[in-house]
Amino acid sequence: MTESELKYVLSAADYARLARHFRSRVSATHRILNVYLDTPEFLLRRRGFGLRVRFVAGKRPEITFKGPARRGRAGPTALMLRLEIECLPPVAVARSLARGNARRSRELPPLAALSARLGDSVRDALEPVARMRMVRRRIRWTRGQVLELDRFTIGARVFHELELETTRPRAADAEVRALLGDLGIAVRPGRESKLARVFRLSQRSSSSGRRARRSMRGAPVRSS
Repeated sequence: MTESELKYVLSAADYARLARHFRSRVSATHRILNVYLDTPEFLLRRRGFGLRVRFVAGKRPEITFKGPARRGRAGPTALMLRLEIECLPPVAVARSLARGNARRSRELPPLAALSARLGDSVRDALEPVARMRMVRRRIRWTRGQVLELDRFTIGARVFHELELETTRPRAADAEVRALLGDLGIAVRPGRESKLARVFRLSQRSSSSGRRARRSMRGAPVRSS
């Protein structure tokens, strides 16, 4: 399927203002651990693809394969489109993949899609290369839409975003802009996916970076 998502960058103050504004409309708060996989040469990243294992406290894990991000030709600047194939595997299978062992997950749709586009050798060379922890608040909004208010950390740095998956991007973007304007929040369309930001900040080519990636293979995988 094609993911159609609006993304807006927030400051810490903007995030707090939105959290206060919607405090009575939060339908769920999730603590999330994302583990990103790639080859030692970062072949997925270099070709615009991504593979993520997501662990959410109290829920089934997710494995997601994403294609290159693109902008809609005539859509809002906050709109990001990309192929997305996901599944909900057993916990043991997700943990195994998050440690760099694709043997038990190679027939699952995300891994099958990766192999079809990049080859079995790329799939078999996968290893964990980065982690990101996130707190996501799901907010009931207008017209049955759900806003996602995210606070996430990459290394020691903290980021904040507002996201909305939608099939009507022009109208939804206008509504979000009106909301932010009413709250005195500057509209800053997100021009970089979380995946791209994680790789930009986490990719290391030094020997210390390689040692860090090796240590991740045996690290415990927990969502909180």
